[in-house]
Order: sequence, then structure tokens, then C-alpha cells
Amino acid sequence: EIVPCINLVSEDMDITIGEGTSTNYYIPYAQYYNNGWVEMIYPASNFATAGYINSIAWYVETAATRNTQYSSLKIYIGTKAASTHSSANDWLPEQDLTLVYESNSGTVGMTTGWEIYELNEPFYYNGEDDLVIVTARKGAWGFAYYQYTPTAGAVLYRGDDSAPEYGEYPGSNSGTLFGNLPNIKIDFTGYACNDATCKAPKNVVAEAEAHTVHVSWLPVEGVSNYEVAVKEADNTVM
Repeated sequence: EIVPCINLVSEDMDITIGEGTSTNYYIPYAQYYNNGWVEMIYPASNFATAGYINSIAWYVETAATRNTQYSSLKIYIGTKAASTHSSANDWLPEQDLTLVYESNSGTVGMTTGWEIYELNEPFYYNGEDDLVIVTARKGAWGFAYYQYTPTAGAVLYRGDDSAPEYGEYPGSNSGTLFGNLPNIKIDFTGYACNDATCKAPKNVVAEAEAHTVHVSWLPVEGVSNYEVAVKEADNTVM
């Protein structure tokens, strides 16, 4: 990725997605069951730029009244070029998901307010594709109520009380489409040009050798420097 830019700047911000005040216990963990996999899509239109996701949080309106102890909680992040699920087995491919949080002991929904998860490492988000966040939980069911915003097709989940594999990647198994997207707050470090003359490069050419890639492009009028980012196939910046 090549970004020609004058005065590339970073900005730390909280991005809150969703304004609904209704509540539900199915999301974001499929709490009706002991084990669950929940895939949620947040539209790219909520982000003004690319950047790094540092933490995420969902809002607990009503805390659980029983112990929601889990034996495993994993959170994955990925991206896709669609803001809704097209069918009951339209899971994001497993290879497109990045594990960003993992815990083998804890509870969910036991206190009201924002339930925050600091990511193991910041996740680089390209600012263009829609954002996919997945929770995979194994443990005790519970009824903590989280705020959501009605969003048709944005959530796909599956759960079961006795089968732990329901807290793992579903593969070809079908789930249930759900129209209640939990409100989320994202601690985000965005990167953008603070100059209106920031322009895209033209005629970008790349030539690869055994251990070297030569990249060239035509000069852009008014641009004095370029920011070059090299990323892995999983969207991680090297």
C-alpha cells in the first residue's frame, strides 16, 4: 500500500457505533447457551480513516443475576466487503479472522456500563471494508442485557448447552440470523492526512525479485513525501 501524503497525522479517538437503548441477552455472547459463537458486522461508514483498534467494549444495561463464569472466551476481528450476512451459514472464512483477545477464566455482564476488552495487540483496520467482530465463549449461560441497535442481518450466531464445539468456528454448520447489533465503543488510533491536497499515486508499478520488490510511481504535483506500508496477507502491518 502506498499513501502519498503531506502531514500524515495520528489521532486517538473513541468510536461509538449504535445509538439504540433496547436490550437483549443473545448478543454479544449468545448467553442463552453455555457455548456460543457470535459474528457481528459493523459498517465501514462508521470510520473516517484507517488505523489501529486498541480495545473494544459493549454496553451492559442490566447485569446478570447469576454467575456467568466461562472457561474460554476468545474475540476475533476480520473484515469483509459486506455489511450483512447473506445466509445462515455466511460465516467469515476462518483464515480471515485474527485472534485479538483470549481468556480462560472470567465472567461476562456482571457489572453495568461499558465492558472493555483490551486487545492483545492493536488490530490494523483498513478503513474500507466492513468490520467483523466474533466472540467465542464456553462456560455458563446467563442473562446480562446489552444495549443494541436494530440492524437487519448484521449478526449471525449459534449456540448449545452441552456441546463445547459450539464455542468454536462453525465451519459449514448453519447459525441463526439476528437483527440486533450490540452497541460498541472502539478505542481507535486513526491515521489520515491533515492537508486537503493529499492525493493518490498514479501509475504504480511493482517488480518483484527473489528477496526484493521495486515500486515506482509517477510524481504527484504538490506532494513532498510518501508513506509506504507493507502488510501481511492477514492485513497486519510489518
